[in-house]
Amino acid sequence: MKSTKNDKWTPKAIYDRIMRLCEQSGWTMNRLADLSGITASTIYSSLYRKSMPTLETLIPICNSLDITLAKFFLIEDEITDELFCVVNELSDSTRKLLLEVAKNMKT
Repeated sequence: MKSTKNDKWTPKAIYDRIMRLCEQSGWTMNRLADLSGITASTIYSSLYRKSMPTLETLIPICNSLDITLAKFFLIEDEITDELFCVVNELSDSTRKLLLEVAKNMKT
């Protein structure tokens, strides 16, 4: 995966990323707030107050979404992002099988 430039991550972009991850998980913002222990108003402040969330905010959010902080900021494109989320929900054996299929498709 290619890394993104730091100037891409505006408060709105971070908020949009959180919202997209919630949608992919089938969660509302309130569900994320409940699971992460971060208030919804703190999450919304990235958008409405145009303030950057702190690591103390992002880490519990990422933990709740079962992604690493690195994965939060590393996005190649929306298709790759969605594919990662779908694959992450598969069982270990299914992921291994999918990996073998993908390797064979490269040749």
